[in-house]
Amino acid sequence: MTHQLIASSFVQHFRKVQRIFDNIKHAIKDMIEPTNSNSTGIRKEMVRNILRKVEALRLKIEWPSPPKDKQLDKRYKNIKIRKSKYLLRTVSQLSKLSRADNVEEVLKNIIEIPWSLLTQPFLNRKGPIALNYGALGQIIGHESAHVVADIINIPAAALLLKRISACLVEQYSEFCPLKGKGLEMQCLNGTRTLIENIADNIGLLAAYSAYRKDLGREKDPELPEDLFGKMTKDQLFFLGYAQMFCEPQPNNNSTLRQLQQDNHSPLKYRLIGSVKNCPMFYKAFQCPSQRRCFSKSP
Repeated sequence: MTHQLIASSFVQHFRKVQRIFDNIKHAIKDMIEPTNSNSTGIRKEMVRNILRKVEALRLKIEWPSPPKDKQLDKRYKNIKIRKSKYLLRTVSQLSKLSRADNVEEVLKNIIEIPWSLLTQPFLNRKGPIALNYGALGQIIGHESAHVVADIINIPAAALLLKRISACLVEQYSEFCPLKGKGLEMQCLNGTRTLIENIADNIGLLAAYSAYRKDLGREKDPELPEDLFGKMTKDQLFFLGYAQMFCEPQPNNNSTLRQLQQDNHSPLKYRLIGSVKNCPMFYKAFQCPSQRRCFSKSP
């Protein structure tokens, strides 16, 4: 019976997720294509290759199935858990599993979305599309944008993002969550987190562009006439986006460990950095504009 309920939910949600994915993919192509007309030689061919990779992206919904013993043995064979190790060291060992899976799927040009994300707060089939694009769209946009972000490791291709990369490195390096705490590292390493920061920024712009093009295609549900009912569609989009980065306030040691080891910026600064570079955010909330690394496209 449980399996039947899961199957029913999957069918109801898949088409909506596929539409979000297709629209975001097209939005990324629209952001890249203008750079092709102004390119020559290697640069022009690199843009074409990126466009082909974006077009080749496919969505995969990870269907839950009970793992077999042999699969579990293979999955955990390189994980060594010892009583003498601290808990955080053990957590670090286990975190290697998800990173390995993500790399494999990216190499296959597959964006994999776990079935568990096809529900609130990531996806609300009966809610406004602005919230869906802001929440689930952020995840799809970020992973899809890695097709562009990952070229930073190719010297010839890195020229395409030279100005933006330099701006982002400077911008994120100015975020200092541990300033004045007396610890050995206080600020983000904008160079180490650059690829993920590019993916966050391009992903947000693509998700927003896709949402705006999808708006009005069908009747969009309205929220109750309280605080959220009074918000504009664009404000709801950014509300959905922001809630994906909510977390309890991390302690100093946890933050220090992330600054030293993680290629992602802390969640708070992933949010602040990406909306800071999004001109549509300033317009939605009537904020004074600040210096930003993106205008409308990379």
